[in-house]
Amino acid sequence: MSIFAEFLEGFLILMSVLIASYVVGEIVHLYNQKQANQAFQIAIDQMTKATITAVESIKTTTTLGINALLNMDTLGDVNSLAQKKIWLYQNLQQQQTK
Repeated sequence: MSIFAEFLEGFLILMSVLIASYVVGEIVHLYNQKQANQAFQIAIDQMTKATITAVESIKTTTTLGINALLNMDTLGDVNSLAQKKIWLYQNLQQQQTK
């Protein structure tokens, strides 16, 4: 074999190794990118679920607050009615004692 043939054979082997290394590196890179994308998608899904839960919690808290305010109004009305009845009863007793 001539020196040129040996050089060419060595060069081709070296190029094959470099190309194979590049292909393997690209495959590993694409696999890692896929894993990162999946992890990112899982994180987005979890944040979406947490946001929905937070919105539902705010909705529930707001509803409870509104109901509490309405109940306070109702209690105020009941208290006012009770005071009015006491006042009427006291006036009725005063009129009967006269």
